[in-house]
Amino acid sequence: MNYKKLITLLAINLVLLSKPCFAQRQVQDYTYQYEKYRTSYDEYTVAKNEFLKQKTLTSQKDALDKTKAIISQRAQTLRVYLMALKYSLNTTAGIANEDKIRLSANLDEEIGWLQNHIDDITGMNNPTLTDLFEISSRLERKKNQYIILSHETVAHILIGRLRQLNQEYSATNSVLQPLVDKYKNSFIKNWYDQSVDMTFRCDQSITNALVIAQELKKTNDENAASKSLVSIKNELGNGKQLLKDGVGYQQEILKELNKILPKASDKNASASGGNQ
Repeated sequence: MNYKKLITLLAINLVLLSKPCFAQRQVQDYTYQYEKYRTSYDEYTVAKNEFLKQKTLTSQKDALDKTKAIISQRAQTLRVYLMALKYSLNTTAGIANEDKIRLSANLDEEIGWLQNHIDDITGMNNPTLTDLFEISSRLERKKNQYIILSHETVAHILIGRLRQLNQEYSATNSVLQPLVDKYKNSFIKNWYDQSVDMTFRCDQSITNALVIAQELKKTNDENAASKSLVSIKNELGNGKQLLKDGVGYQQEILKELNKILPKASDKNASASGGNQ
């Protein structure tokens, strides 16, 4: 049952995206199914050990029942995870439309496959251990595929989130620009130039992440996919830090403008009074 590692890995991905990508309902659904999986796994382990120790018909039946239950719950947990991932994908701004359509279709295909797999397991009457291992192996053969699909989807969600943040940050610079040009303060101009530079540098981090995402898309190796996701997160982490630094420059600009703007207002008021 090496799929327990996969379930845990996907749970980590969920935590990574849960702020704020997943709606609360999706988080709760997955958490509920994940806890059921953990309980089923513990029950399966106990039943298996009891059968190996006692070798009775009763312990054998219990082991078969618990094996069937864990195989079904494993598929259900993965299915709910992929549904939550699809929701996050479709509700995240900043993702290229072609990537969103492609990944959403891939997720739909696997969600449907998992539902059929669950139906096949549920429909088994008095299965033998060989029957259960055979049907279990169908999902196990898709392990690499699910890890790669999950990592690629998570990567594009994270890229989309940073791209959206950068667009919002850039929009703030656009609002500040007329004031910076108007008052021609050297300190303010320097901070503004630094702030604008953060936008371009963040764009470069996003571009770097997209290049790695293209490599991830082509790979069939789960270890390579995991390394690519780590590299993407590092690039995006750098980009996010650049925006944080840029916000600091924007705040300095606003502080300095707050000192200048009242004086400008006073001059306007004085000029108006002198004309009366």
